[in-house]
Amino acid sequence: APLLIAGGTPETAAALAAPLARAGRYVRGVDAPTDAADAFAAAWSQRAGVSVRVHRQSRVYRLTGIAPDYEGPPGRPRVATRADRDLLVGWLRAFRGETGQFTGAPETTADDLIGYGGATFWEAGGNPVAMASVIRPVARIVQVSIVYTPPESRGRGYATAVMLAVARAALAAH
Repeated sequence: APLLIAGGTPETAAALAAPLARAGRYVRGVDAPTDAADAFAAAWSQRAGVSVRVHRQSRVYRLTGIAPDYEGPPGRPRVATRADRDLLVGWLRAFRGETGQFTGAPETTADDLIGYGGATFWEAGGNPVAMASVIRPVARIVQVSIVYTPPESRGRGYATAVMLAVARAALAAH
């Protein structure tokens, strides 16, 4: 997983490179605000003697609440269980094929997500129609990492519904 730098100045981010290098840690990526990521990347590149490149840029939003009047599609959320492993593996493969953003082994990732309750399905008519996953919470930070709806179920609000279900659960827990 990439190094997460939440908050702080670019100078603070750059200062992280030295102790990580001394500890022999290998950093494959960094998630941080642009200024902090750039500062860390420059310092890491110099310390580790490697070149760096931007792989992906994304935005991070802080969820503070959910509108209580949201009327989503019919259905309900359900945390993935061991019985869902094959479906989850298939959807992780499909997500990787469509986005190119998922680099782990789908089987390993599915086992891990199931192990800590990190994958939630939205079910409509008793069948899973969308999925959202969260990375293990660290320091009360919950990060939604994968949201997937199979092509035949898209355009019905299922992804929004499962995202909101995951967000509500995270807010309730933290």
